Amino acid sequence: DDEPWRLVDDLSLAQPADPAFVLRAGAGGGSVVRVGDGGNGLALPRRPLQASFSARIGLGTQGNVGAGALRRIVAFGTGGDIEALIAGSEDQRLALQQALQVRNDLPAIGGRDPEPMARIRYRAPRLVRDTLSAVSAADYERLLNALPEVAGTRAAVIDAGLRHLIRVVLLLRDEDQLTLPELGADAEAERLRRWALVRSRLEAIRLLGWDVELLPPSFVPLDIDLTVDAEPWVQAEAVRRGVVAALSGDGGLFDPDTSGLGGDVHVDALHRAALSVPGVTALRVQRLRRLQPHAIDYAEAGTLPIAEDEVAVLRRPYGTPDGLLTVTVCGGLP
Repeated sequence: DDEPWRLVDDLSLAQPADPAFVLRAGAGGGSVVRVGDGGNGLALPRRPLQASFSARIGLGTQGNVGAGALRRIVAFGTGGDIEALIAGSEDQRLALQQALQVRNDLPAIGGRDPEPMARIRYRAPRLVRDTLSAVSAADYERLLNALPEVAGTRAAVIDAGLRHLIRVVLLLRDEDQLTLPELGADAEAERLRRWALVRSRLEAIRLLGWDVELLPPSFVPLDIDLTVDAEPWVQAEAVRRGVVAALSGDGGLFDPDTSGLGGDVHVDALHRAALSVPGVTALRVQRLRRLQPHAIDYAEAGTLPIAEDEVAVLRRPYGTPDGLLTVTVCGGLP
């Protein structure tokens, strides 16, 4: 509506009544015009209006011309010193345009073409690509799981009344080993050191105004009964020990570092683990349940559900009772 607005670099610095706008890169390689919201810069009126836009934002590398290349005035814009020299009629403008001589004694430098979007994504600073502060629950998990002392985390947003709370369940790496009583005070000191390190990291990445809470997982001992068919040329006891190691040994299916937080127990996973033992030809799962009175048997269903803050184990940390694994071998050498 013939009201001039000016181009600025940052709307956040504009006053509520400033008629200002900014130019930003658009998704298609062009430019996007953004105006204020009434708080930072004047907002557009809530009525139909007519807007015209004329701007030249450089020519990129084509503007890097040599000395003496600029010799002719193409046009005069409105406003500025030209209005003080002439009355502003079109004839006077044309006459002045023909009479004036221009020359650039120095070469033009510094012009560059817009950077392609693909290159921007590739060269994005690491601090922008990999944020150092957590915003969502997934951010807390991602930043904590990057620590070598951590085997798994589960984060959730809890409504704690006046303030929000981020509750994080932490599974330390090798936690079942660090809590064995026979390892003594050194293992306990190492477990506490790792716990304190994760707690310090959690404080460093949390959002201001949000409380954080760190909790250990619930370890779920299992009751599993398997019947294994063995090749006739292998020792039955060697097969049994191999199946036990594949399930409950270090790096086995129910090593906490492997099973992790919230990992449901699947019958097909038991089959894969047992069939990886040399000499095993078949497996039948007779019983699959939690080791507790009147627990539901999931052998027929195929999946024993484990909650997000639980870890399925056969060797239970903290000196509490282990799970029960029964392996019966059919065939093989005595």
